[in-house]
Amino acid sequence: KMAIRELKVCLLGDTGVGKSSIVCRFVQDHFDHNISPTIGASFLTKTVPCGSELHKFLIWDTAGQEGSPSSSTLSSPSVPCRRTMDFHTSLS
Repeated sequence: KMAIRELKVCLLGDTGVGKSSIVCRFVQDHFDHNISPTIGASFLTKTVPCGSELHKFLIWDTAGQEGSPSSSTLSSPSVPCRRTMDFHTSLS
C-alpha cells in the first residue's frame, strides 16, 4: 500500500488572471480560456503518484477578492491556507 501525502494549495491573485484555468488544466488536463468566474472559492482535489507515495493535492481556488468579507472563511482555523506571496510574484 502506498503512503498518501496531502499537499494543501491556495491560489490567490487578482480577479480574471487565470487561477481557475490553471487549476482546471492541472486537475482535468484541459485548459479553458473562457472558464466562468469563481464565486467565493472552489475546492478541488487531484491525486498523483510520486515515487513510492501518492500526492493528494487539496486545492482552494479563490475568486480574487481576498480582501472581501465573503473570503473570510479562507482565513478560519479550519482552512489551513496561509498567504506566503502574491500569485503574480510567484510567477516572476
